[in-house]
Amino acid sequence: MSITTSAPIALSSKASSDLQQLLDQTTKGDYPGVVIGLINTAGDELFLGSSEGTTVDSIFWIASCTKLIASIAALQLAEAGKLTLDGSLADIAPELSHRPKYVNSDPNDLTTEPAKRDITLRHLLTHTSGLRYAVFDPKTAHWLETAHPGGSQFAPLDMPLSSEPGEAWAYGMSMEWAGHIIERVSGMLLGAYVEDHILAPLGIKDATFQIETRDDLKARLAGLHAHTGEGFTEIPYPEPLMRPQYESGGGGMFASPRAYLAVLSAVLNGGVSPTTGARILKASTVDEMFIPQTLNVPDQGALGSGILPTAMPAFSRPIPLGSGKAWTLSHLTNLEEEKGKSAGSAEWYGLANCYWTIDRQKGVAAIAFSNALPFGREL
Repeated sequence: MSITTSAPIALSSKASSDLQQLLDQTTKGDYPGVVIGLINTAGDELFLGSSEGTTVDSIFWIASCTKLIASIAALQLAEAGKLTLDGSLADIAPELSHRPKYVNSDPNDLTTEPAKRDITLRHLLTHTSGLRYAVFDPKTAHWLETAHPGGSQFAPLDMPLSSEPGEAWAYGMSMEWAGHIIERVSGMLLGAYVEDHILAPLGIKDATFQIETRDDLKARLAGLHAHTGEGFTEIPYPEPLMRPQYESGGGGMFASPRAYLAVLSAVLNGGVSPTTGARILKASTVDEMFIPQTLNVPDQGALGSGILPTAMPAFSRPIPLGSGKAWTLSHLTNLEEEKGKSAGSAEWYGLANCYWTIDRQKGVAAIAFSNALPFGREL
């Protein structure tokens, strides 16, 4: 059932001033620029402010915040009858049929056997496919170093499964594969599909998978920073981000804060942009996006332990997910009310310290964008 509030939430001028002051105080020193934004169901910008070092019009690498947009794209194709959540994807992607799976959890034993099940779209959207990220899994990192020492951009797409599809929650390459599924079904590159079916209907012009082809956006690109023992240093963006060989549904987008807020506002408003009036998803599909999908998964992984460990601390610190969490078709959700957050709210993150959240009970969505590594470093 769709959730509505009696009236769009508003923010007082004092609250806005206090929020800007908090932003300035929190990011003083050498921390790279941060943008914070809040929007309501009517599409009103309740707050949009930046700290020193960036502007509200800056372009950020949003990393895994891309996953929400790719999930919307996949669900659009499911609405159109071109994909099903629970059918085998073998006809579309034979690579996902009986994919090699590790025989044990020993990080040094890369022996595999065929998986008994095929991977489905639901497995991909809920991160129960068995695919992992090297950043968060030592065995996957070891496989990547051993099997693909040259570091091909496509190498992670070849990785074995860590578990049988549907049997464990493991954060990883699932949405990269979902992006490929979208391309094969639609006959379009992922960026072109997203442009035609999500960005353009929402009136978004400042988001892309191909930043090098958009001089207008590249000129506003926030610098990428890494923290060393001496503080933050600006570093070049990796070549796979600037000139991708494939458009990653798991983390390949660049966008402005306003662009991402427009996506969140449409989801918050039941699939309709309050600004353009365009519908990108049925209200029933948006409702389904907020239903926990992983409660009966045998191995809860980091959802059960409450913390996502790191295998590469230069890129991410361990991520405290907290207790009482589940994954939906598009995001992390809290099963119980938390401080400042209604039960059933949505959230996820991007590796360079980008964050988004939607609270449908309160009728508000928010972002905090920066481009600084490692993820999870306290300001």
